[in-house]
Amino acid sequence: MKETQVPVANGRFTIDVIEQGSGDPLLFLHGVSGLHWNDALEALSKQHRVIAPRAPGYGDASQHELDNVHDLVYAYLDLLDALGLDGAPMVGHSLGGMIAAELAATQPQRFSQVVLLAPLGLWDIERPTFDFFACTPPEQAAAFFADPEGPAARQAGDTGLRRLTESGAESEEGQALIQVYIERMKTFATAAKYLWPIPNRGLDKRIHRIAAPTLVVWGASDKVVPPSYSDDFTRAIAGARCEMVPDASHELLLEQPQHVVRLVEEFVR
Repeated sequence: MKETQVPVANGRFTIDVIEQGSGDPLLFLHGVSGLHWNDALEALSKQHRVIAPRAPGYGDASQHELDNVHDLVYAYLDLLDALGLDGAPMVGHSLGGMIAAELAATQPQRFSQVVLLAPLGLWDIERPTFDFFACTPPEQAAAFFADPEGPAARQAGDTGLRRLTESGAESEEGQALIQVYIERMKTFATAAKYLWPIPNRGLDKRIHRIAAPTLVVWGASDKVVPPSYSDDFTRAIAGARCEMVPDASHELLLEQPQHVVRLVEEFVR
């Protein structure tokens, strides 16, 4: 695995980029929980050179450089130019799915395929998305995971807090869990800039510009962004199709990595 800092915006700040694999490139944009190398990315790196940037402001000092979602989109375009990345598939999850849709609408010919995993970005007052900026750890775990007590949720929400209490803050596991919670607080603070109070930043006015073949994937039990939003994305993007993943909520990459990877691989092939 290689991690680099790529200068953008005429060198005003850098974006951290993790790369692994040696196949054709595949761009991955992480969700609200931040960039974590998980089983799904590991599996994708067996067939692709996975390029996974950490969104500016996620664990670094660049957050003050960006005021809105358009600033973030152009920071990513600067990054893609610096990497010489053109004609590759793009996969975005959650907030990363929202940014992936914005990128594909801004430069429709740049991406060979687009995969949106439970993306944010659209809004219907009758179907509000979950307010993860004002919730308790148990509420967060119950929303993000179909099984808040299952293995995928072991470092999140109420399950993680109980493990921290059982292990003790001074233990190796306790220290690791503390870092997880500190990281999550930082990531949510950055995500709030683009998603709070609602994730509508005008994507509905631009989404029709997406020209790349698009796959929309949703956890059938998603309690963060209701699965009915899959219909909105699929209708708005010409030729898009949708796949539902059973036994998964918003963190479908963690709960059903094999299923999601299979869908992505079949689509980008």
